[in-house]
Amino acid sequence: MFYEKLADAVQSGHLILTTIDGLPRSSSNALGIAAAHGEKVAGQINRPFADVAAGFEHGAQKVYQRAVELGLEEESRSRPVHLLVKETARRISYQKDWEQWLKLNHAIIFVVRDPHLQFQSLIERLANDLMVKWGAARLSFVEAMDYLERVDNLLREGGEVGSLQVLPQYHLASWSAIQKHKNVLESAVAKGLKIKSAIVASNVLRLDPYKTMRQIAKVADLGFTKKMVCGWNESPSSLVNLTLTAKDDDLSTNAWISRALNSHSFSLPERRALSLAQLPDRMREYIETVAIPTYIDFLSSSALVGATDFKTVNSLINQPVRPNISFQDLNPPAAYALASTAALRQGEPESNSRLWERVQSSLRQKHGSSYSASFVAIDRAIAQRRRW
Repeated sequence: MFYEKLADAVQSGHLILTTIDGLPRSSSNALGIAAAHGEKVAGQINRPFADVAAGFEHGAQKVYQRAVELGLEEESRSRPVHLLVKETARRISYQKDWEQWLKLNHAIIFVVRDPHLQFQSLIERLANDLMVKWGAARLSFVEAMDYLERVDNLLREGGEVGSLQVLPQYHLASWSAIQKHKNVLESAVAKGLKIKSAIVASNVLRLDPYKTMRQIAKVADLGFTKKMVCGWNESPSSLVNLTLTAKDDDLSTNAWISRALNSHSFSLPERRALSLAQLPDRMREYIETVAIPTYIDFLSSSALVGATDFKTVNSLINQPVRPNISFQDLNPPAAYALASTAALRQGEPESNSRLWERVQSSLRQKHGSSYSASFVAIDRAIAQRRRW
């Protein structure tokens, strides 16, 4: 019923849907808030499909109701309601539901994050949820590592913590889900579906927000404004609709979402990436064989926005993020992945190939003792793509 209402509204030109399809802990909440400040955007809804047990139609109902709140049924409305739908990839898990959802959308914006930082953030969040309370932020990452075994058991075997239902086999990380979404979209486009898409790497978004947000706005026809980069959340706004669940505490203090909710701009990366050697065998295996290959697939796509050519990427990864510390020193695996996929994606000329060889050699010499397993996994994924 509500899916059909959405379809009628889209087909009549009264409603435009753009979906931000992200991983957990990927800055997708922040992107959803920022993008809602586009000049052509009426507003945003967060996680309408979160109640997986209630079904796809329940999520469609939430989207339709939000569109009505933003004026969909008002005859005085002067232009279509452009609604941003921010969702986590694993929430629309059935292929047929995702195929149906794609038919309604003007654009899909995928958001991915370097797996080392994603798992670092997941470990910290889940340790706090398990050992303190749901949404707490008492334990730092260093303190959270004392409870790594319990976190790994939860991610590997599944369970429930607070308002979060965790499926087994690292399903929460959502890499397989977002890969499936991308594959289904590409197949639908090949069959004639008219839909736009963009891929956002959260590190690039945070290092170069103006260029990245401008390109996102262009792809999805959001209407770029400076508030999309700096100034969002400075005053209460009907643009943003953020939810976890009805039983959650105040969102402004729930650490799953509070940082995005209380921010006004994209911050530079601050954490040094964890080493895979710090992790349990099964978690490390998942990152090496599932997360990193999927990350490389997304970074290699022509739909990637922000810095894409090798020289720009090389400049970006050398950008200072702290006094006397560049991004590549803070997160060597992400720098390695960004530079190697830039070279792969564009078939760089010989001069840039030589530069990449120097960058690669430098990263390996400086950081190989801590990140050799990551570099090997990235090289393996790159070699696989070259064979394709």
